[in-house]
Amino acid sequence: MKQNINWGIIGLGNIAIKFAESFKGLENAKLISISSKNHHKLKKFQEKLHIKKKYCFYNYEDLLSCDDVDIVYIALPNSLHHEWIIKSIEKKKNILVEKPATINVDQIVDIKIKLDNQKLFFTEGLMYRYAPHISHLIGLIKADKIGRLISMESNIGRNILKKKNIFGFEKKKKQDKKNKI
Repeated sequence: MKQNINWGIIGLGNIAIKFAESFKGLENAKLISISSKNHHKLKKFQEKLHIKKKYCFYNYEDLLSCDDVDIVYIALPNSLHHEWIIKSIEKKKNILVEKPATINVDQIVDIKIKLDNQKLFFTEGLMYRYAPHISHLIGLIKADKIGRLISMESNIGRNILKKKNIFGFEKKKKQDKKNKI
C-alpha cells in the first residue's frame, strides 16, 4: 500500500495555484492544507481545491504546527523564504521552496547549518532538475554515450520578442516597409 504524502502551501500567489493544480490525479500525494494572510485568497483556494476548513490557516505558524502536514511548499515572496524555511525546519517539516530559495549566500549557509543532522527533505523548486529530458541527458553522460564531457552550456526559454504584442509594440510587416519606399 502506498503512503500518502500530505502537503501544505504557505502563500497563495499565482505560482501556488499552478502548483496546487499539479496534485490532480496523483495517488501518493495530496494537498490538504493552505495558509494565507489574505482571507479572500484563502477562501477562494479552499473552495476551488475542496480543502477542509480545519486545514485552512490565516497564520503560517498554524500550518507548520499541523501534525497532518508532512511537507510544505513555500510560495511566499523571495524576501520571506529564509524566515519560513527556518521555521519549517524548527517544526520538523520537509520543504519545497520556490526559487530562489534565498536572496544571499549567508541565508543558504544558515539553512544548511540548521539542516545538518536533521532527517528532512529540502529542495528549491527548479522544475528542470527533475524533467525527464534532463534525467535522460544525465544518464547518457554517466554511461559515456556521448563522449567525455568537457563543458556544457544550456538555455531553456523562449524568444519573447516573437510573442504577439507582449510589450505593446506593433509588428511591422515587410510589405509595409516596401510601400513606404
